[in-house]
Amino acid sequence: MGAGHSAKQSKAAAKKARTAAKKKLQERTAQLRPVIVDIADPLWNNEARMVVAVTRRPMIMHDGTEEFEANLLRELERKEGFTCQNSAIVLSDRESELTCHRLVRAIRVDQLEPSLDAGGAMVLAEMIGTNDAVRIAVSSAVGGAGSSLFAAQLAYYMSCEGRPAVLVDADPHSCGLDLVLGKERRPGLTRNQIPADCDFDQLRSHLLMLGFDSAGGKKISADGGAVPVIYADRYPTFGAPSGGRGLDVGQLAGLMHADDLVVDCGRNLPVADSASAGWQEQWGEGEPDVHILVAPLTIQGATAASALRNRMLENDRTKPLIVLREVPGASTSVAVAAMMMDEVPVAVIRHDDQCTAALDRGEAEYWIESSLKHDRARGPVREVWEKIQHIVGNCALPIAS
Repeated sequence: MGAGHSAKQSKAAAKKARTAAKKKLQERTAQLRPVIVDIADPLWNNEARMVVAVTRRPMIMHDGTEEFEANLLRELERKEGFTCQNSAIVLSDRESELTCHRLVRAIRVDQLEPSLDAGGAMVLAEMIGTNDAVRIAVSSAVGGAGSSLFAAQLAYYMSCEGRPAVLVDADPHSCGLDLVLGKERRPGLTRNQIPADCDFDQLRSHLLMLGFDSAGGKKISADGGAVPVIYADRYPTFGAPSGGRGLDVGQLAGLMHADDLVVDCGRNLPVADSASAGWQEQWGEGEPDVHILVAPLTIQGATAASALRNRMLENDRTKPLIVLREVPGASTSVAVAAMMMDEVPVAVIRHDDQCTAALDRGEAEYWIESSLKHDRARGPVREVWEKIQHIVGNCALPIAS
């Protein structure tokens, strides 16, 4: 009787686990951006629908009428305030107002190589992906605010959470992200050493890795993250040709269909002034889905963050997420800073004496790995990541068929 009771309990537990897994899959699928199939060619249309079904994304079939397209465009306009391409993926065999909309990512199936009717289904499936990659920009409101360190923390945290992230140095003014991480002059690749037509999966093994000991090449922690780093062309000593800034962030994003991208922008912002003159050069045709603005928790920091946020909005950019960093000896409270900025910061990074010492010793990645095990350091990073997921989720079109 005991054995029978135990077997029933095991079956009940297994059923409960299957139900929970199914519910989790349904929730994840519901959060994915939908795919709008707007393909006139019947053969390509049928192939595309089968590919979308494999990705488990919500699918919207365009019926070819102007009225249907007008309804879709109206739904997209309701997403006012977003600049990311996370509302929908459009598959089309022609250019239209829909494929050119700023909130969608258009894939022209008539330009696929090989074509859909000649084995291009695998290429299309990879381009669509089963996860929505996020492009995150991290900037400093003032010099020394710590955008590089926070970008590295965020990328490492995402990696630990099962979201493969690539960390990119796109700051044309600083001494270098690799220097901050204590990995200067280590073998790796700069942006101008990456070919525009390379296979990024094959490229990974040649990149500098955050989360691996630079001397021994071993993983710092068995359950820790591993983040590929692409840094700027400041130390051209590895036998590759130097000169030029190489691929911009938009081009790098095009190489990665499934990886999230965390970009350290330093003082670079999409506003019109000399300090940010390099934004277009660094990003090219790309735009971040979310922009994080790091500022010190001081009167000057709050003032700078508020002014830069307003200027970004004036330039029709997405509203940045403001993160404040505690400064030793400063007396400005979060409440005062929030009043000055007319908004509450998304997160506040508490000061850690060990961080300064680790940076000075060139052991930033060891500090990042150990600090994220504790709520004091992990909390702000988790809060920002949850906010990012919320923003991207709200941007997706609520239509599915």
